This record gives sequence, C-alpha cells and structure tokens, in this order.
Amino acid sequence: HEDELACSTSSGTCYSLSLKSSSIIKEWSPHSEECRSIRYSPSGGWVLSSSYDGSVVLSDAGSYQWSVVTRFSNKVIQSRWDTTGDLFACTSADKTVSFWKNNNNNL
Repeated sequence: HEDELACSTSSGTCYSLSLKSSSIIKEWSPHSEECRSIRYSPSGGWVLSSSYDGSVVLSDAGSYQWSVVTRFSNKVIQSRWDTTGDLFACTSADKTVSFWKNNNNNL
C-alpha cells in the first residue's frame, strides 16, 4: 500500500486513494461522526482510524472489512501506530491515553 493514501471526512467516511492515478480505490464508513485520525500500519496491512464518535477502528487494508477495537466515552482525538505495527496508542478528549496490541487477525 505504498502507493496509496488513507484520508477521511467530517462525516466519518474513509477513503483509500491511489497516488499514481489520483483516484478513489475504496470508500468505507466505519464512523458516525468526524474521523480525526487515519493511518496505514507500518506493514500496510491495516488501517487504523479514530473518530469524534468515540470509536477506534481497525480495517483490513485488503478487504476493507472493519472492526471496532474500542469505544471511548469521549471524542478520540488521534491514534498512532508504533514503528512495528504491533501496538497503537489512542488519545481522547478526556485527557487519557490508551495503548492497544494489534491482535485483530480475523476481521
């Protein structure tokens, strides 16, 4: 997925875009409110997104099937992968940080 870009909208829709052709590869809607953070994993196999709806979502970068990892009681501001892709961190508007292990191998 090195030639792709993940982006999102205020409606919670996520997109995978081709950098070569500037076209939409895939569109999916895992969030009901503004998606504030979206990132490919270091390996490119996963897309991590988080939203003002309080959800943190992992999407398979091949099929774009997705699963909610967790829900916060407040807005999720951002989520980031560690350099290995085994862990990710999420920050919330309630001033907390949570760490998660990426063990979602079967969406």
